[in-house]
Amino acid sequence: MKSSIVPLMNKMSNLLSQYLQENGLNHAHASAYPVFFNRSRGKLTREGVAYIVAKYMDEAKKISPELFQKKCRPIVFGTVKQCICCSQVRI
Repeated sequence: MKSSIVPLMNKMSNLLSQYLQENGLNHAHASAYPVFFNRSRGKLTREGVAYIVAKYMDEAKKISPELFQKKCRPIVFGTVKQCICCSQVRI
């Protein structure tokens, strides 16, 4: 299994700790399970992440359409390329 060290800001670290606790993933045995999972509690795929991002982008467009004036495709996961207008959305 590949692992990576990812620096997090304090707020994100606190949110992640809360998420892990709420989903029972803060115990030693939980290392066998994915941190982010689909509705079947299986590994979340790239397609699953793309679906979730697209879903919330559509919601954000309804609230703040001015952030999405350029045509924007969902982020291409697994590559360095990202959609510039997606980075303008502040959650």
